[in-house]
Amino acid sequence: MARKPSIAQTETPATPQVASKKAAPKRHKKATPTIAEAEPISEPNIPATTATAGQSAEIPLDQNEVARLAYSYWASRNYQLGSPVEDWFRAENELRQRAAANR
Repeated sequence: MARKPSIAQTETPATPQVASKKAAPKRHKKATPTIAEAEPISEPNIPATTATAGQSAEIPLDQNEVARLAYSYWASRNYQLGSPVEDWFRAENELRQRAAANR
């Protein structure tokens, strides 16, 4: 028994007639620099001991203690919202105030 031809075999897809356009000239893209060629990203120049008005910048801070206090600020907000940078500076300022009060 002979098989019936499938629709794909009997119909040819109609190709739309498109007016031929002139090919656009090829543009040369600038080469993307490799990691070795790229300029290094500079870190912000923030001193380790920043002082606010009326405070001495010479109070050394334990970075682990600052980190713990900044983390506690974030935890007190249920780990939502806020800025880690603001928490860090807030912790530094609080620790400096505590140290100045103990002098």
